[in-house]
Amino acid sequence: MSQCPLDGVLPPRSAILWLPGGAFLLRVPTCPIFAQRIWSALLAAELPRLPGILELRYTLPADADTTLVQVQDALRYLRNEGYEKVILAGDSAGGYLSLRALLEGSEGVVGALAICPWLDLALSAPSLQRNRSFCFLSPSWLQVGRERFLQRLSSSPSKGLELARKFSLTQLTELQRLKLSKLQQTGGSSPVLLVAGELDALCDDASALAAVSPGLVQSVEVAGFHDALLLPLLGHPSHALAYEKMAIWALKLLR
Repeated sequence: MSQCPLDGVLPPRSAILWLPGGAFLLRVPTCPIFAQRIWSALLAAELPRLPGILELRYTLPADADTTLVQVQDALRYLRNEGYEKVILAGDSAGGYLSLRALLEGSEGVVGALAICPWLDLALSAPSLQRNRSFCFLSPSWLQVGRERFLQRLSSSPSKGLELARKFSLTQLTELQRLKLSKLQQTGGSSPVLLVAGELDALCDDASALAAVSPGLVQSVEVAGFHDALLLPLLGHPSHALAYEKMAIWALKLLR
């Protein structure tokens, strides 16, 4: 793990652990941009002490067997360092890992923030085709990432697709709903916040989960394609509003 570059912030008791995206194949360097923008939003809310923002550099290519173990190891490290409350956050495949790790449960983890999350590993969402001409993500690249992520669990393509449906997070089991309900009661807010771009090939992933999980999952839609609000040269009024909502949501969980 490495601290994102922003000076002058005292070590806090709360942290946001960033899991970068990249279709489980690479790590897109989005953490510094996220850190600067979310901290600006938190400063505007006059928070007396900012949460630490750390990036987990998990082993690549990511796989279902070991990556979530690395996330749990990182959370254990943070607990040993005195961090009492942690929000898991990430973009794209990192958003998936954040939500998956939250649902698996870990002491001190109070919520998951997923920006442009890839939740439907079966790649069945209509937005994949609807927004194909507006978004750089290609189904073939996502399929390669999915197969690498699940490769140790399956030896055949047919079983791989079955596993992809099983590992998708556009629906929740009753046990997962119960875990989120307990977090909601403790934190006083929805434990999951999803932010999706209206022209994102994966935007239907977020809306599908929010639609079947009212109260437990919040969803915010912004202008632009996949990860547009994490790119340094792109900006839109809806992006600033989204960061404001992220900050308010995080404040409720970390107070």
